[in-house]
Amino acid sequence: MQLHNKFRCFFFLVIGIVGICLLPSSPLAEEKPKTGGDKAPPVQEQKTSLIQIYSWASILPKELIDLQNGLTKENTIQNVDDELGTLTKEAEGLRVAVANLAKAEKDDDLQLAQVTDAQANGIRIANRLKKLSEPITSAISDLSAKRKEWQAKKDQITGYDKKEILSLALAKEQQKTLVETVDQALQVIGDQLKLVLAVGKKIGDLQVLLYSTNNDLKAMDAKLRSMSIQQTSPSILSIEFYTRINAKLFKQSYANTSQFVVNQLKSLHKNRNLLLLILIAFCLVCVGVYKTRALVSSSSRWYPFATYPLATTVFLASSLNAFLNIMPVNFDLPPQWEALLNILTLLAATRLATLLIENKSRRLLLIRLVMFMAVIIFMVVLNLPQMLMLLFVFYVSVLALVYYFYQLRSIRGKTDMRSRFKRLVGLFPAAILVLGISGYDQFAVMLFSAMLSAISACLIVWMLYLLLLGFLDLVLTVQPFSLLSESQEVIMRSLQPIAVWLNIILLVAVQGVVWGFFTTLNEAMNGIFNVGFTFLDLKFSPRFLVTVIFVIYAALLISKAIQTLLLNRVLPRYGAAKGVQLSITRLAHYAILTTGFIIMLRVLGFQLNQLALLGGALGVGIGFGLQAIVNNFASGLILLFERPIKVGDTIQIGSDIGEVKNLGLRATIIQTFDNAEIVVPNSDLVTGQVTNWTLGDRRVRVKIPVGVAYGTDVAKVLQILIACANANPVVLSTPKPSAFFLAFGASSLDFELRVWISEYLDKLQVLSDLNQDIENEFALQKIEIPFPQTDLHLRSVDEAAAARMRGVPVVNTEEEKS
Repeated sequence: MQLHNKFRCFFFLVIGIVGICLLPSSPLAEEKPKTGGDKAPPVQEQKTSLIQIYSWASILPKELIDLQNGLTKENTIQNVDDELGTLTKEAEGLRVAVANLAKAEKDDDLQLAQVTDAQANGIRIANRLKKLSEPITSAISDLSAKRKEWQAKKDQITGYDKKEILSLALAKEQQKTLVETVDQALQVIGDQLKLVLAVGKKIGDLQVLLYSTNNDLKAMDAKLRSMSIQQTSPSILSIEFYTRINAKLFKQSYANTSQFVVNQLKSLHKNRNLLLLILIAFCLVCVGVYKTRALVSSSSRWYPFATYPLATTVFLASSLNAFLNIMPVNFDLPPQWEALLNILTLLAATRLATLLIENKSRRLLLIRLVMFMAVIIFMVVLNLPQMLMLLFVFYVSVLALVYYFYQLRSIRGKTDMRSRFKRLVGLFPAAILVLGISGYDQFAVMLFSAMLSAISACLIVWMLYLLLLGFLDLVLTVQPFSLLSESQEVIMRSLQPIAVWLNIILLVAVQGVVWGFFTTLNEAMNGIFNVGFTFLDLKFSPRFLVTVIFVIYAALLISKAIQTLLLNRVLPRYGAAKGVQLSITRLAHYAILTTGFIIMLRVLGFQLNQLALLGGALGVGIGFGLQAIVNNFASGLILLFERPIKVGDTIQIGSDIGEVKNLGLRATIIQTFDNAEIVVPNSDLVTGQVTNWTLGDRRVRVKIPVGVAYGTDVAKVLQILIACANANPVVLSTPKPSAFFLAFGASSLDFELRVWISEYLDKLQVLSDLNQDIENEFALQKIEIPFPQTDLHLRSVDEAAAARMRGVPVVNTEEEKS
């Protein structure tokens, strides 16, 4: 007990010292400013000795050669210059496209989707340019540092101490040689720096061009959005509206379609090698997806995707393209190709969704919505006139409203939530019709496209979520490790929350792009994660929250996986007891959680100086307010390391006896034989007296006291007791059962039978069985088991009572008087 008290005192002392060390240094401990009377010692200028000059004579030429070789082998600047030429052409092409958009704006033929695509293209070029500028910035910094380093060497060479008694002529000659070497190095660095600065100037000019282009696009976007909520055309039911449908409109549509076809043919011819590789990869993936159908059962999450390999491969290709757009990878498809890929993605997602939606009417509704969205995207890609899009949107809304009134018959009289939602659906096509009739054509088209895009985004993100779960299910099915196969459902349930939150974040980002809050998905992700506030030099944002949750959840998953591995595979091989296994896994659990906490702090950018105040506060708080908690925590560590008790042990604390069910860091749970659970603080187990019946061995000795009447044969009684013990199958033969004649009791001869059994929990049952066997044998052998007898001696008794005891009748004197 004294040892444990010393350990606790030492533990608190260490915490207090650590807290004091983490505290920021006191201002009193800082160096005091010097007063006017205290004069600082004069700083002597260090002179370079001649010995250093002669030692540099063999070092500097080698450093010059290494410098020249390093700059010669480094092709980063040339590679950046080459890629910069490609980006310049793309930026100039974007500038020409913006000029064409400005011309279309004057002709009232500009669409918001075209401006959005141009903005997305500009952002992609800007991101690639930013990535190219990073090595240039690093090169300028490195060259500047090298230039300062060599200039410092030159200053040291020219400032040697001339008072040394050596040959000055030789010193001057050697000095001149070293200065020439340094000047040559400075010239090499200067030439390389000129090249880097020239490339940097090109990057700056290109950034200015992109900035100007982006401003023009922002102005167009703002103007179109402001015009979209204004009345820009006559009512769609008026004759004036239909007079605008003329031959010029169809000629323009034909010209735009022809131009689209020509551009795509040129693009196909230009990228034919890349397309061939993509086609080969597409076919291989499609075949691979089809082959996986034989590896999974029909109940697998992957089975619907393996059933339609073509749709699955298209969806995978689209998901890969979206991932590459988010990541800083130089892989950008032309906007028209991305739009066509979006159409294929919608069709593929719809095909896969039909397997999961059982209701036929819902499947048909989904197919119709997707087809409408595909037509809208295709019309935007072809750059068809706004009037044709308005006609399509208006009459599709008319059909949707007719279908809505037709469906109202099936929900008439119903008041459930689904029926109420179906009644509200009709407001959408009705709003489109009202906008078209009122002359708000651009607003009608924008609202129609945004609603369908939002629905399509939900569909695609939902299918992406199912695809991710299906792929995980496939991997766990085909992997060769039996432990993972046995825990497949547990692993899937553990990883499912991560997949849910990832797709929720992705859905929010996609909806932000759909409704115009962001231009690209990459910009949306950055915007969502960077929103927040700063407190104590620490920025709290969704990125911060997601990082904290992910690290904690990952640590819990890893801990759970390692505990399962230890309990089911590793520890049973070494024959470790159950309590030992649980103690080791518990220590591994706490070690992983601690490591995860440290990693989380590191990822979030915490430094030691930021934790100094917190450490000091914790030291003081633990010393006063949290002493009991830390005491239990330290006691829990003692129990885990020393293992005086283990899970599964039968222990006794005071009058309570039971089995240890859980050994935690703060408290231990004991289940009594009455099925009551007792929570005992760990400090009580360390400092108090605990009887562990099963610490080293679960064997236990059972004592059966027996008393027989005086006059009984003692040897015969001992023989019967030993025979009963040997006849019981639970009693161990080693150590042998033993019987003892202990004492002459008040009314009996006292014996005791002592036997050993292998399991403590069988003690009560063995005691009952042996008592029954002994009683039966004594009855057969006519051996009496006496009961306590008491002799009563009477010294004075009332005469009437004595007469009654003798049987003499007694006359009541009071009755005679009456």
